[in-house]
Amino acid sequence: MARIRKRVTTTSPIGPRNRRRASRTVCGAFTLIEVLISLVILSTGIVMVLRAFNTSLFALRESRNALIANILIRDKIEQARLAAFERGAAGLESQAGGFETIKNFEGEMRVDRLLTSWDGSNTLNRVFVAVSEKNAHTKYDIVTYITTSKADKHGM
Repeated sequence: MARIRKRVTTTSPIGPRNRRRASRTVCGAFTLIEVLISLVILSTGIVMVLRAFNTSLFALRESRNALIANILIRDKIEQARLAAFERGAAGLESQAGGFETIKNFEGEMRVDRLLTSWDGSNTLNRVFVAVSEKNAHTKYDIVTYITTSKADKHGM
C-alpha cells in the first residue's frame, strides 16, 4: 500500500527566505501521543467489560445459591406436611430441629403450636424453616402454617 504524501506550506510574515524552511512533508502516520491516548481509551473499555463480567458472575452465584436454598426449604416443608398427615402433631413436631443439607448449606426448622380447636381434634401450627450457607451471611427463610388433625386420615 502506497503512502500518501502531501506538501504543506505555511506562510510566514517574515519573508520568502523563511518560507522555504516552514514547508515540510507530512506522512499519514500517528504520533506517539495519539497512540498513547488510544491505548488509554482501549484499556479503560476492557477494564469496564471485565468489571461487568465479574459482577455478572457474582450475581449468577447468588442466584444459584438462592435457588438451592428455595429447593431445600420446599423439600423440608413437604416432609413436614407428610409427617403431619401421617402422624399428626407428633409427626410434625418430630421434624423440628436442625438438619443437614447438600453442599455447604445448613437448615433449621421450628414448629410452634398456635391454636387448638375446642375439642382438641385440630391444631394450627406455625412452621418456620430457614436455610443458610455455612460460610456466608446469607439466610433464606419462610414461615408457613400447617393444620394437623386427630381424625383418621382415611375417614375424612
